Amino acid sequence: FQQRGLYAHLLAGCEKFAEEAGATQLVISTQTHNANVQRAWSRYGFEPVGTFLTVHVIRKGRLPR
Repeated sequence: FQQRGLYAHLLAGCEKFAEEAGATQLVISTQTHNANVQRAWSRYGFEPVGTFLTVHVIRKGRLPR
C-alpha cells in the first residue's frame, strides 16, 4: 500500500480525532532508525522535537539463539 497516500489519510484521521477531543498537541513516536516514517511525518507537516533512547529488557531465554 506504499505510495498511495493512505498513510496521510491515517495521519489526518488521527489529527482530526485529537482536535475533536480538545487536544492542543499530537505526539507520535517511532524508533530513531525508522527514517521512512519520519520522512512521511515531515511531508505531512510534523516537526521533530526530540529523541529518546529506549532500552528493551527481555527475560533470559526469550530470544532465539
